[in-house]
Amino acid sequence: MKEYEYAPPKRRLKFALCPNFGAYLLLLAAALIFTQALRSPISAVLFLFMLMLPVFTLIYLFIAASNVKVYVDRGSDEVPKLTPVRFGLTVSNDSILPIPFAEIDIMLPSERAVRCIGRRVRISLVPLGYYDLSETVVFPYRGEYEIGVSDIYVYDPFRMFRLRVDADTFMTVFVLPRRLVLDRGGAHAASDVNTSSILTRTGIDRAELSDIREYRNGDQIKNIHWNLSSKTQDLVVKEYAMNSGNRVYIFADTARFGEPDSSDYEDDIAEYVADGVIELALAAAQGELDRGNNVTMMWYDGRTQGYLQSADMETIKDLDRIFTVFATAKLCPADDEHDFTRMAALVSETQGVTIIFVSARMDAKLVRGITAAAGVFSGLASRGAVLYIYFDPSAHILPEKRDAHREISDLCKRQLEEAGIEVLTPGNALHGNTA
Repeated sequence: MKEYEYAPPKRRLKFALCPNFGAYLLLLAAALIFTQALRSPISAVLFLFMLMLPVFTLIYLFIAASNVKVYVDRGSDEVPKLTPVRFGLTVSNDSILPIPFAEIDIMLPSERAVRCIGRRVRISLVPLGYYDLSETVVFPYRGEYEIGVSDIYVYDPFRMFRLRVDADTFMTVFVLPRRLVLDRGGAHAASDVNTSSILTRTGIDRAELSDIREYRNGDQIKNIHWNLSSKTQDLVVKEYAMNSGNRVYIFADTARFGEPDSSDYEDDIAEYVADGVIELALAAAQGELDRGNNVTMMWYDGRTQGYLQSADMETIKDLDRIFTVFATAKLCPADDEHDFTRMAALVSETQGVTIIFVSARMDAKLVRGITAAAGVFSGLASRGAVLYIYFDPSAHILPEKRDAHREISDLCKRQLEEAGIEVLTPGNALHGNTA
């Protein structure tokens, strides 16, 4: 499927003649010939019946269609991902007329609830009966999902005419990502069985010493405070501030990752990557706010005119305020117009700030984009105030393509390090199990 949107089938005409109407015209012509040949009252009655049949069926059709209703049990609008969601969707026939032939255009979750896909379903409705489409699903990925009925097509019992009923009844479910913790020594999610994972950190040290703490697995040897360790008989390490100021800019890459028909990835790669990038960006924002820094986050959202979104945050309450909007951002095309590294050009401050990029890309174009963006901010790279948080998508890259992808990623990491840009790669436990 090459389309990015999984919309209902194309809307058909409000009223249409069906192929059976052609068969009716042939029968009407036969009845006329039969009547002219026999010239009997019975043949005349037959012809009159055939002539009036469309009128009766149209009356039947309009009465039946006017009594078809759609009911949606909206339930909760916001749910955490991996949480069972019950949605109620019922198509009812409120008349005493049976509707043997009907079709509904619906948006329902796919088999694995990765996304909602439009489909056309044939149903029959008994008098005063209903057709129940309710079910419980678990959405493995964050996002905005629309579930409902767009159109209902009702046919008369002879399938000569079709009438469209505009239902346009939907419920919107906002599936929210997890709130993760991303700190200097590790990353963890409360919902994970393994509640911590070591972060792979590459690049240069930050410029300013901010704290002394006990040694933890994964700390770099060069950060050990040897003089103090010899006095306390325990290893302690020096911890460096992320920046020399209190303004942090976070640029999140919400462009669609991969192509829908690509043979390199699993079919849910776009949703998987968006989940990881957004969770990491939120975790980074929360970590900086907890350290007393002011945060400006920028991202692209397909629901917004002009696509670009931004939010200034000074407290966790500010993050809570924009959480749903950012967490359910609609992915944008992966083109130059939506290259997230270009957002850095919108920042007027060039001194005393920290720049954080969050993405799942690791290619030559990304390296050029980040290094060019970092060059705008005088001296930041040399002071370790430019950080790239990389969400590794290799878990959803097909095995035969995985080694090649990792080789390219390692090469790009080294190039970023040589440019003075730190690369932070959280472990898989940060993203959690979405199977």
